[in-house]
Amino acid sequence: MSRKLSIFAVFSFCLLTLTILDATAQNLQGCGKVGSFQIYYQRNGFGSGLNFLLPRYDAPISTLTTNTAICPRFTSATVASPTTACCIGATDCTNNLVYNFTNIPCPIDTNSGILLVVMAGVGGLVVRKRMS
Repeated sequence: MSRKLSIFAVFSFCLLTLTILDATAQNLQGCGKVGSFQIYYQRNGFGSGLNFLLPRYDAPISTLTTNTAICPRFTSATVASPTTACCIGATDCTNNLVYNFTNIPCPIDTNSGILLVVMAGVGGLVVRKRMS
């Protein structure tokens, strides 16, 4: 009885983990050229020279598109309020603004459920073999 209960508990935990840990879109701020289709979203200090007070953003980038084959991507962006100039890298600080956008990450964990079930089965076989 306790063996069936422990198997049920492990199986339930795996299902719960799969439903909770889905990759979801993230609300972020990033720097992009006015009229551009790409936003750099990793904050990395400040610009250099006369632009030492402007926030600096570096790669990775997110692309404006509705094509689901491209990732990461976003479908709309709004200028952050208050409007703030920014730098892409240390020196590209002209005609850039900070944007609020929803980043849609790459679906890297689409097949992780299948992998989890297979590895649980292999692990169960190994434990069973060693116990006998």
